[in-house]
Amino acid sequence: MTNTFSDSNLAIELSIVIPCYNSEKSIEELVSRIAKTVSAMDLVFEIICINDNSKDATLSNLKKLTLSNLVLIDLMNNVGQFRALIAGMEHANGNYILTIDDDLQHAPEDIPLLYHKLKENPNLDVVIGATKQAQKSTSRKVLSSLADSFNGIGLEKKKGIVMSSFRCMNKALVNAILNHQTIFPVMGPMILKCTNRIENVEVSHFPRAYGKSNYNFIKLFRVSLNHVFNFSSLPLKLISLLGIFLFTIGSIGLICCFLQVALTSRTIFSNPVLFALLLWCTGLILLSIGIIGEYLYRILQEVNKTPRYAIREVIVKRKMNQRAEGSK
Repeated sequence: MTNTFSDSNLAIELSIVIPCYNSEKSIEELVSRIAKTVSAMDLVFEIICINDNSKDATLSNLKKLTLSNLVLIDLMNNVGQFRALIAGMEHANGNYILTIDDDLQHAPEDIPLLYHKLKENPNLDVVIGATKQAQKSTSRKVLSSLADSFNGIGLEKKKGIVMSSFRCMNKALVNAILNHQTIFPVMGPMILKCTNRIENVEVSHFPRAYGKSNYNFIKLFRVSLNHVFNFSSLPLKLISLLGIFLFTIGSIGLICCFLQVALTSRTIFSNPVLFALLLWCTGLILLSIGIIGEYLYRILQEVNKTPRYAIREVIVKRKMNQRAEGSK
C-alpha cells in the first residue's frame, strides 16, 4: 500500500475515492461539490481521483484543479471501475473511505449522511447509499436485480440491504477487501464476503447529467459473471445436480424402454425424438465444459499473478507542499 501522505503531519479522517473514465464534463463539478461539502464538515480529508485511461480530457481537467488535498492517479491502461477503485483504496489514508461514481448521479451533498451514520455506529463496517427509485436503464435494472438475487443466495446478503457504488467504509473493512488479491474484483461481493455489518441510508439519485453510461449490456453481463464465478461454486453445484437429475431420468427411461420392448415388442422412442435428445444432451455437455473452462481460465489468471492495474503517475497536491511523484 502506498501512503501518499506518509510524511505529512495531517491525520486524514476521510478519503473520498472516485474512479474516473471519460468524465471530462462532470469531474470538475463533482470534485468542487465534494470539496465544498466535506470542508463544511470540519474534518481533514483527501480526494483521490483515478483516471482509468480516459480517452477524453478527464486527466487534463483534473490536473487543472487547484485543491490542496487532491491525489491524482493516472493508470496506464483501462482496467474497469472495480480495479480502479482498488488502486484508489490502496492509496487512501483516511480512517474512513468513501467511494462515489464520477457521473453526478449521486449527490456529493449526501456524503455527511453516510459518514455520520458510520461514525456514530461503531458496530457497523459500511454504510451504503440506497434510493427508492434508481435512475438506471432497463438492462441495468434487470442485471442488477439478478446480481442482487445471487448475493442473497450465494453470499447470504441480509434481506432488504441494497448494494450501490455510493458507500462509506471503515479502515478495517477496506484492509480486509484489499487482502483479496483477485484480478477480477467486484466490490459488492467482496464487501459481503468480509462483513455482514451493513446498513443503508436513503440518498438522492439523479439521471446522468452528461453523456451515456460506460456500462453497455456486454460489460454489465461480464460484471454479473464475475459475481458468479469469482465468489461462488454455484454453477458447478447446479451442473452436478442437473447431471444427477438427467442420469435418474435417463435410467428410468431406459428401464421403461426395455420393459415395453419385452412386453409389446415396440419402443416409445422414434428417430426424431432420439435426435432431439442427442442434441439437447450434447449442448448440455458443451455448456458444462464451458463453465468448467471459465473457472480454469480464472484460476490460471490468478496463478500467473496478473497485475490488477499499472500506474503511470501519481500526483499529490498537498496543503503546504505540492509535488508530483511516479509510481510503479
